[in-house]
Amino acid sequence: MPRALLILALVCGVAATSAQTPAGPVVFEVASVKVSTGDGPGAGWHSPPRGNVAITNAPLEAIISRAYLGTAFNRQYEFEAPSNNTVLSTRFDIVAKPPDDAAPGQTLAMLKNLLADRFKLRVHTETRQVPVYALTAPRDGQPGGSLRRSTQACELSSVIQGLADSSVDVAGRNVCRQTATADAGMRVLGGTGPIALIVEALRRSSDRPVIDATGLAGIYDWQLRFPFAPGVDAMLMAVEDQLGLRVERRTGPVAVLIVDSVEMPTPD
Repeated sequence: MPRALLILALVCGVAATSAQTPAGPVVFEVASVKVSTGDGPGAGWHSPPRGNVAITNAPLEAIISRAYLGTAFNRQYEFEAPSNNTVLSTRFDIVAKPPDDAAPGQTLAMLKNLLADRFKLRVHTETRQVPVYALTAPRDGQPGGSLRRSTQACELSSVIQGLADSSVDVAGRNVCRQTATADAGMRVLGGTGPIALIVEALRRSSDRPVIDATGLAGIYDWQLRFPFAPGVDAMLMAVEDQLGLRVERRTGPVAVLIVDSVEMPTPD
């Protein structure tokens, strides 16, 4: 099968860490993989730190992205493939049960092994210099507006989207959160977490990768409002006006996940 390129908006170094698989065989005890019969564009993803995984109506390219980046439906990438290569855009339903003694946090490693086994997925990574948007700190070094230091502590390893309040995972850790809603013709993004969480939210609405060059550490509460409009100008202006961060167009290192081969899955 011809090679396809999946360019993932992740700063060099972070992707390499996310793509590593723990030593030893880490596989689901039972897994069902079926082509989705859903006719809508929406996809569902239930993947707790421990317990069964349920993916519904998700394009294979999004599943690969989640498996290697650990983020839900990260759509900020370029995808290049021959027009007759439809497997990556095909939507699938996957239900999988980890072993009862599986340690928390092994789900993504199991998903990678499932992709390799059932889809014959083969990938490698490299780093390329590409056009990016770099978030930088304000000149006085202090963020402002709706970006404020949080009194909460949370773990970025388990991001929960669409929740109004912070939650906890099975290990009792507070998990970082982000929300995406609409209000009176405006898109409203928000959450609690490190600057990396803002980068992840912006990446989904951007036309190029977004990287964190702020140097700001710690946990922040934030909210961003901008109109639904073509292009990214409204969003970038909101970042500067409402979060007090600067946005620079520059070239930066981005990890590239290269899909060498992939096939339709073997039947259950």
